[in-house]
Amino acid sequence: MRKISLLLTCVLFLFSCSDDDNKELQQRENYFQQGWKLYSVKNNGSDVDISDRTLPELMYFGEKNVCYLATPIFSSGNWVYVDSRTAWNYDYSNNILNIAEMLPVTCYVDVIQKDRLVLRYYVYNTAGSLDMVEKEFQPAQVEIVNLRVRLLE
Repeated sequence: MRKISLLLTCVLFLFSCSDDDNKELQQRENYFQQGWKLYSVKNNGSDVDISDRTLPELMYFGEKNVCYLATPIFSSGNWVYVDSRTAWNYDYSNNILNIAEMLPVTCYVDVIQKDRLVLRYYVYNTAGSLDMVEKEFQPAQVEIVNLRVRLLE
């Protein structure tokens, strides 16, 4: 009888944890599915000055794993966007975010909250060494226009 009681307790514990985990996973997914604007960048732990960029880096994680990216580049004396529409996938158990446009780079999600997203990834620099890049994003009101993500004005 004691074994049955212990077994029932374990089963109930497993189901209660599973429900809490599912709620947390759903909440994280809801946090992802919004617009994000780059707030700060660190390279190997040192702050990178992005104040001269007249256009912010934007991301929008939509339904059905569609991601819209707007990455500013300096070209011909002006900041312009390079736009892409790509796929994304988040592995909740390992906090790994894959954005098809960025592969083979894998992003590690350090923080995902409704008002903050911190991504960390590694890239090779021109000397052939690995650099750790950390990007912090804040929520942004965005819209999708002609398959491009833009800030709402």
